[in-house]
Parts: sequence; structure tokens; C-alpha cells
Amino acid sequence: MNESDSAVTTLASLPLEVEYFKILRVLACCWPAIILFGLVSNIINVVVFLKAGAKDNVTILLIALAMSDLTYLMLISPTMCGFLIHALVNSKEDDEEEEEEEVVVVVVVVVVVVVVVVVVVVVVVVLVVVVVVAAAATVVGLV
Repeated sequence: MNESDSAVTTLASLPLEVEYFKILRVLACCWPAIILFGLVSNIINVVVFLKAGAKDNVTILLIALAMSDLTYLMLISPTMCGFLIHALVNSKEDDEEEEEEEVVVVVVVVVVVVVVVVVVVVVVVVLVVVVVVAAAATVVGLV
């Protein structure tokens, strides 16, 4: 074992690791709520702006912003949930029973979030088609 291996071992055993996993547990509980809030609010934004009509550049830009937020949430959600599960499973705590219960709860929450994300993906695809058709109709002059 050389100096770099001993340095890594020493850093891994610091009390900061315990704090890190405490923060991850809080984040694991908050992340699904953040995702759901973002998904619902951005879908509402897209629907409201589409009903108002894509008549000016500001409305089109706000629709595009809401769509990009939805895309970000759909792409980052599975990655973040996977990271949180991995971190919680690999965390080292004294109470293994409590840890197992928390991991089960996190896995259930992640499954629910993934199902919601799949439904939202379908809704977003439909909204994208509607936006493209509305923009094309505006350009052609049908609206």
C-alpha cells in the first residue's frame, strides 16, 4: 500500500462521510417532491400558454422554456434516483434494520416517480406535437 491508498482510506473514514449520507437521506426524501412539482407546474405552463395562443415571440419562448424544463426533469430524474439509491444502499450505518427500511421506502418512491415520469413523457410528446402543429399553422397563416 502506497501513500495515495492510505490517504484515500483516511479520507473515507472521516466523520464527513456520515454527514454526507445524512444529507443524501434528506435529499432522497425531497427529490421526488421536487420532480413532481416541476413536472406539474411546467405542464400547466405549457397548457396555459398553448390555450393563450402562440401569437408573439414571448409566448413561444415561454413554451420552449417549459418544454426544456420538462426535458431536463425527465432526463435527470432517473439518474438522480439511481444515484440516491446507490448511495443509500452503500451507506455505512450502525442500525442495519433502519437502513433497510429506509432503502425500501426510497425504492418505492423511486418506482412511483419513474411511473409518473413515463406518463409525463407521453403527455410531453403530445404537447410537442401540438406546439409544432400550432407553430406551423401560425407560420402558414391558418390561425
